[in-house]
Amino acid sequence: FVEAVPLTDATLMVNTSRATNGRIGISLALPVGKTMSTGISRILTLRFIPVGGANDAITKIAFGDQVVKGEVVDTLANTLPGTAFAEGTVLVAGHAVANVSAADYSGPVLAVESIVAAFGTELAIATDEARGLPLPNVLAGTTVRVKDSQGDERIAPLFFVSPAQVNYQIPAGTAEGIATVTIINADGLISLGLIQVAASKPGLFSADAGGSGLAAGYVVRTKLDGLQSFEPISRFDVVSNQFALLPIDLGSESEQVTLAMFGVGIRNRKSLAEVKVFIGDLECLAEYAGAQGTFVGLDQINVRLPRVLAGQGEVNVRVSVEGYLANTVKIHVR
Repeated sequence: FVEAVPLTDATLMVNTSRATNGRIGISLALPVGKTMSTGISRILTLRFIPVGGANDAITKIAFGDQVVKGEVVDTLANTLPGTAFAEGTVLVAGHAVANVSAADYSGPVLAVESIVAAFGTELAIATDEARGLPLPNVLAGTTVRVKDSQGDERIAPLFFVSPAQVNYQIPAGTAEGIATVTIINADGLISLGLIQVAASKPGLFSADAGGSGLAAGYVVRTKLDGLQSFEPISRFDVVSNQFALLPIDLGSESEQVTLAMFGVGIRNRKSLAEVKVFIGDLECLAEYAGAQGTFVGLDQINVRLPRVLAGQGEVNVRVSVEGYLANTVKIHVR
């Protein structure tokens, strides 16, 4: 994460096209008429997200002249004399933890109140899980704390802990922006990670919990007399040892068939109009998008299936909420 601090009114551009080679480009432009004072100034804050590792690590930060020469210029693009860049180092202390969505394993952008899977080492001294509501704040001696961009720290509710994985919910009220996640096990070992908290960031659960493939959900069939039935959309095949799609029959003209899918990061959307659902190439109306109501952190999207989908077979389902695109899942329409 790169922040222009304290120059919050400056224009900051970050080029990450060569990030896989260990290089990023940063350009910072001040508003017209604004100047920087002489002397040493802190104008940028770079926050690094460790993605793994069980020991202290030191990373060297160097300013290079490729692909664009590193320099400080005035508004006429004249190089300012007497400016220099100094190399530095970053110490990543202790254990690192990677925080991703429990639905599609994406990150670092995660939604408030969503379910998160954290991966690392020695996160807990034993394996344990929540057995009732409300969710506990401590399991096997492990706690998770989320400190948000406003400096407020909250203890996260826990679903599951083990030495390599902890599942928790981002606490309600967590402010948007960069947050620090601190996991402390029963022996006092600390693991740290960074996330970017958003109001909404959708992710859809899959039938095999792998983050892609067959949608996790069901269909609701409503008869003309109002009688409803609930039908699965996938089943586990013991022969192939994997999930298989069950065809969705749209039935007669008098029946209404609604697809219900499970996910996270949807409940805090500003309006239902911000929820876009495409089944194949057809945009379909989301009738509901919010909390599932029974399981903590679980969200649900209900979509009426138009009859024009009949005979489409296996199709992709794409969902976006407030501009954030969820992972693609599949259904089968007979």
